[in-house]
Amino acid sequence: MESINLPDLPYPKNSHSPSTIMKQFRVILLFILVTYCAISNAQQLKVVKATIQQWSGGMPGHYGTNYNIELETKSKSLKIDTIWINHFFIVPDFSGKNFSFKRNVDSVSHKITYAISTSESHDEYAERNRVPIKDTTNVKPLPARQFKGAALISYKFRSKQHFLTIPTFTGLEPINYP
Repeated sequence: MESINLPDLPYPKNSHSPSTIMKQFRVILLFILVTYCAISNAQQLKVVKATIQQWSGGMPGHYGTNYNIELETKSKSLKIDTIWINHFFIVPDFSGKNFSFKRNVDSVSHKITYAISTSESHDEYAERNRVPIKDTTNVKPLPARQFKGAALISYKFRSKQHFLTIPTFTGLEPINYP
């Protein structure tokens, strides 16, 4: 039997030539990288719950507000450093020494939950009779950036500063102490 030698024909335009496959591979790889970067730079901290509760009583002229915030993340490297609420700021301490700031790690889902509980209180009579003194030692720092919302949370993630705005607090029934 005679063998027939066929001439080398170029690949048709719509075939899967090696250069076409490489181009497709590069496009897919680029898409995967862009998607990964977008996901990794997405907001790492999520607001689970944010409540506000007015209170009054105990003594005549005493009133205030309780704030409770619950946040969630999966990142162990995320560190909350400052919280601004209603023109005052808080530097939270999640070391376990302060019961107002709790950090819990779920061993099954590996989610980290931050519970923040703080309040502000006022004494109407003391504030009315207070003599104004210009004291620069109690000057409160302004938020790191302007924000529209009820609270601003500043945190570090992968050595970069990030911010989370809490747009509103869910109002709870006011407490009236006797």
